[in-house]
Amino acid sequence: MKSNRAVPPVWLMGLSNATLGLSTGIIFFVMPQLLAAEHIPEAKIAAITAVAMSANFWSVIFSPILDVHFSRRWYAASFAWLASVLLVHRCPESPSSASP
Repeated sequence: MKSNRAVPPVWLMGLSNATLGLSTGIIFFVMPQLLAAEHIPEAKIAAITAVAMSANFWSVIFSPILDVHFSRRWYAASFAWLASVLLVHRCPESPSSASP
């Protein structure tokens, strides 16, 4: 069966993946170099890099689960709310309470 839709150019489809490649490059190469320049221990740099890349891992794990029951909009709203709650819980109450 033939479709009447025009096929997008190859460079446009490649450009749509550029954000993944740029973010991965920054997380794997730029961020560890910047942290090493600040004399942060290698074990801590490795842990930070692993946590930063864990978003790719969790999306692979949760993708089959997310397609089963609720809509993607519901999951997006729920996880955004959860992330905001965790962020507020993790942040200090006021900037003055942070230790120097």
